[in-house]
Formats: sequence, C-alpha cells, structure tokens
Amino acid sequence: MKRIVLKSGLNDCLRIVVLCLMAHVAGIAHAAKVDRIEPTDWYVGMKNPSLQLMIYGKDVRDTNVTVDYPGVTIDSLVRLDSPNYLLVYLNVADAKAGEMVLKIDRQRVKYQLKQREKRGEERIGFTCAVCCIGGRAMRSSRRAP
Repeated sequence: MKRIVLKSGLNDCLRIVVLCLMAHVAGIAHAAKVDRIEPTDWYVGMKNPSLQLMIYGKDVRDTNVTVDYPGVTIDSLVRLDSPNYLLVYLNVADAKAGEMVLKIDRQRVKYQLKQREKRGEERIGFTCAVCCIGGRAMRSSRRAP
C-alpha cells in the first residue's frame, strides 16, 4: 500500500512540475518586448531634470519599470490607451553620464546618458546681426552693375 501512495505522490509531484513549466513558458511567450525607446539617448546637466521616455513594443503598457542608476529616479509611469506604448518620467537631476539599465519586466534595456559639451547659455545661436549683415551684403552687390 505504501508503494501505491509513493507512485501517486510522485505522479502528483510530476504534474505540479509540468504545470509550473507550462505556466513559465506561457509567461515568456506573452512577455512584453521593447522595440524602441524615444529619445534614443539624453544628456545630463540640462536645466530641466525631467526626462520623458516613450517606450514602444508589443504589450508594454502594463509592464513594471525599474531603474537602479545613481541619481536617477522614476517620477511616474503613464499607461496610454494603446497596449504598445508606455511613458516613463524620470528625474535625472543628480545623474552622471553613463549607461543605465532600465528593467522592463524581465527585459533589461540599456539607455545612454551623455555629458553635455556646453551649457545652453554658453552656446552662440543666430542673431539679427547676422541676418542684417547678410541683407546689406546682398543689397550692395545688387546695386553695383
């Protein structure tokens, strides 16, 4: 009689193992897959430390996102109507340049934070003076026959 109980217990154990394996395989088959993140990279040291990432991929809307990178925190997740989009708002105020890893459910996605060469106020843009100088040069060249 003990022998029958042992076989029955072994069969039950085998059934449980098979069911667990099937559940695991089914979970992998339905896991979200990240196809793209926009913007593709970002810069540390910006005046506004908030960074919005748009994650695109099949069924990413309901995924869990975590990040373990010094100086980066997740402020919020916005789950859109489409199952294929998720917005992640990060705060990168204290982050240093480097490669952080976003954990999106079981998937690990690398994301580059770059160092800015110059701050925005150090950059020289176009001014009206450039336009006016070009305009005078054009007019003076037209007058001369």
